[in-house]
Amino acid sequence: MIFDKCQIKNHFRDLSQKSAKYWLGFEYVCEWVVGKFSFAAEHPSKRWQKNIGQIFGPWYSWLMGCKSSRRMWTEKLAAGADAVRQRLPKAGGSLQIVRRFSGTVIGVDASLRGTGIAVLDFSQAHPSLLFSSKIVCQRKLSFFQCIEKIFTEVSAILKNFAVDWAAIEQTIYVQNHRVAHTLGAARGAIIAALMNGGVGISEYAPLRIKQAISGVGRASKEQVRRMVCNILRVESAGSYDESDAIAVAICHAWAGGRCGSSST
Repeated sequence: MIFDKCQIKNHFRDLSQKSAKYWLGFEYVCEWVVGKFSFAAEHPSKRWQKNIGQIFGPWYSWLMGCKSSRRMWTEKLAAGADAVRQRLPKAGGSLQIVRRFSGTVIGVDASLRGTGIAVLDFSQAHPSLLFSSKIVCQRKLSFFQCIEKIFTEVSAILKNFAVDWAAIEQTIYVQNHRVAHTLGAARGAIIAALMNGGVGISEYAPLRIKQAISGVGRASKEQVRRMVCNILRVESAGSYDESDAIAVAICHAWAGGRCGSSST
């Protein structure tokens, strides 16, 4: 039985185009099939095997030229793009677009002796710093006097600015129970002042804030302050407590004004 050369060539060429991954295997199969069947009837005595190089040479050269390396890479990349496209959610699915927050946010970095406060406006395309300060409680003040001062100054800031929302840094790690007690009391004074002023509150973890500002969850305070200055386009962002408060407000705005832990 004599096989048509064109039929064999077109058949294996179609197969090779369907799968670039097995192209090398198809080359060997094509070489064996074409040499075995196409010329077997013409050489019953199998003398054709001696001249296989001369006979199959032009065929093999043409076969290799059918698919260049550029074409193979193009098909491979196209297959990868199709796989990624299949993993993406289809139109009308659960894909959500986070909208840019618009309004005024007060960011707070709670501390008993040095609380950072910052008020930022996000109503324009570029955020602007309206106010930043550090509530310093000197050592001569008692614990209860510090709590009173924090509550009073936060309440005064809320009266001077029309704040839409507040963002506070979460307490993740403390050294001992005494530090947790004092920090919790300071946070309680701040939260009480904010709730008394009718301002909603959102909490953000320190790692999330640092990652939103600098892209690294373990960034230092100096790195956060430099990034805050670049974002606001200012030369200085005050003390570390003030720059941390600014970072909390920016994190809230860049999160679209939403947070997993919030209170209204």
